[in-house]
Amino acid sequence: MKLATNDLSTYRSEIMGLACLYVIFTHNFFNWPDRLISLRRFANCGNIAVEIFLILSGIGLFYSFQRNSALGDYYKRRIVRILVPYLLIAVPFYLWRNAVGEGVFWKDILNISLFEMGSKYTWYPVLALLCYLIFPAVYHLQNHPISVLNRKADNDILTLLCCVLWFILLFAFDKLAPESFMHSEIVWTRLPIFIIGCRLGSIVYDNKELPKGSVAASVFLIAVYLYQFRSQITLSAFWIRMSYVPMSFAFLIVFTAMAKIAAGTAAGTVLRFLGNRSFEIYLVHIMLIYLWRYYVRPEVFDRFEIISFALIIAVSVGVCSILHILVSAISSLLLKHRSKT
Repeated sequence: MKLATNDLSTYRSEIMGLACLYVIFTHNFFNWPDRLISLRRFANCGNIAVEIFLILSGIGLFYSFQRNSALGDYYKRRIVRILVPYLLIAVPFYLWRNAVGEGVFWKDILNISLFEMGSKYTWYPVLALLCYLIFPAVYHLQNHPISVLNRKADNDILTLLCCVLWFILLFAFDKLAPESFMHSEIVWTRLPIFIIGCRLGSIVYDNKELPKGSVAASVFLIAVYLYQFRSQITLSAFWIRMSYVPMSFAFLIVFTAMAKIAAGTAAGTVLRFLGNRSFEIYLVHIMLIYLWRYYVRPEVFDRFEIISFALIIAVSVGVCSILHILVSAISSLLLKHRSKT
């Protein structure tokens, strides 16, 4: 199959739908028993789906900034896009947690508990807002470099230098304050892949064909990673997250091929539906999993566990179908009101 870089933009929603399913699968099945080690290992790698979201986000923001680089409009739209669904879902959930003595509302809703205790129910909105915050600076650095060297080479070198510098700072953070690092590494270690995604925006825009055999090579790398790396090598959280960087591109190429095959079919329609609501589905299914474990049963592998997985997916999609309409209406009102003022 021939793939071009522009396929990452053309099939963006379908790819995000696949990544969304992978995240849901991971959150439900990462503790399955040893006799299902292969399935559990595949589930454990689902964290890489977050990297795929960040790469696609960087590409999408590049396209958006090409059309409109007004900072005020950019920040209003991005903040509303995150905060409206976050508050609609997280406020009632964290009020409930506070009521049953499971958390402190204001620390949870502001995600202070993430940095203090590693409470990771809604860590992704923190990362998304951070990425949106730094994007204009990253865009300007990558596309308007101050240098006497070839422009394209400068862009790649600057991107690489930013990532290397961030890795060095993270490594020092891990060594100097390991406990604090463990609480929040899920956020900090993801920024470099977003920066790379921003750089890929211009490459995708140029629509260059990927090398022949890239899909087969990616499948091979994933198979080796699942079998050898994850099963026999014990690494710190820092190095595990670093391994996600190269592997995320292998998963991304495979997901792109799958999305391209599914496009125009019923499966493609489903994937596009999920991809366009992936943020809301992520938030809802996290809350549902927690409530299910709290009120119904702990995680136990049996037939009922598989049924519960299907139920959580069904309810998450159903709730998000309604929620998506509500979020769109509120967001439109807020943006319209702000534009008038």
